[in-house]
Amino acid sequence: MNKVLGIDIGATFIKAVLIDSSGNILERKKVETGSNFKEISKQIVSISDQINDHGAIGIGIPGTIDRTKGTIVSTVNIKEKSGFKIGKIISEETGKKVLIENDANCATIVESVFGGGQGIDNFICLTLGTGIGGGIVIDGKLYVGNGSAGEIGHMSIGNKYACGLGHTGCLEGYCSIKNIAKEIGLKENNAQEIYLLAKKGDKKAKSVYDLYGRYLAIGLANIGNILNPELIVLAGGVSKAANLFLPATKKELKNRTMSGLPSIKIAKFRDWGGAIGAASLFFA
Repeated sequence: MNKVLGIDIGATFIKAVLIDSSGNILERKKVETGSNFKEISKQIVSISDQINDHGAIGIGIPGTIDRTKGTIVSTVNIKEKSGFKIGKIISEETGKKVLIENDANCATIVESVFGGGQGIDNFICLTLGTGIGGGIVIDGKLYVGNGSAGEIGHMSIGNKYACGLGHTGCLEGYCSIKNIAKEIGLKENNAQEIYLLAKKGDKKAKSVYDLYGRYLAIGLANIGNILNPELIVLAGGVSKAANLFLPATKKELKNRTMSGLPSIKIAKFRDWGGAIGAASLFFA
């Protein structure tokens, strides 16, 4: 199969890319995400019709999926009843083979096939954004456990802050720029505003990232001590601020890991990585 259409369903935008087997982007498109998966399915069919030069479609879903049935089990940001047959619906409408995968796993796959994880048998990828997603590669293959392994953002590291699911104490809740800003009494709670303030040297804004880095280190230490990966890849929008939080992360990690600091890289693919990763399901 020479060309594949990759779809990344985000809370705000659906991103689509047409790639070849070398990972080259031949075409791309972005549209606002529909309010439910029935509407989103129609949008994907329309995109497929517009970018018709492909043999298959890979779709990154923000939530838990059933790969064999091609169905959605649960999602957070886009409400949908369990069992929606997104894979079957889109395949029947387009006549193309369709594979679906968790969106963070797609971000992991693209790093494995075309990015910083190439040739590395054991690594972890974290997507750092409003929430935290994760993917695990063991012996060169994506590890999904009983179907939903890799929900790194929902490991418990304490007893405060709620995550996107409303659970208390998750890494995702601790690694929230808004939650940390509120904790230290910073008036601004918009993540982009805080990022710009920190870049300008504002002490309180910088301390937000310092705390973020320390909390992230707790999660990374747990991963390192349990799985001992060769590499940890940091993807997602917050990874662009790595220079602000990684020093604190590495310092905290030294006190928490048994086998030394794992290698940490920033993802090669960011804005369009999820869509490229979805297409890469056919090349992995």
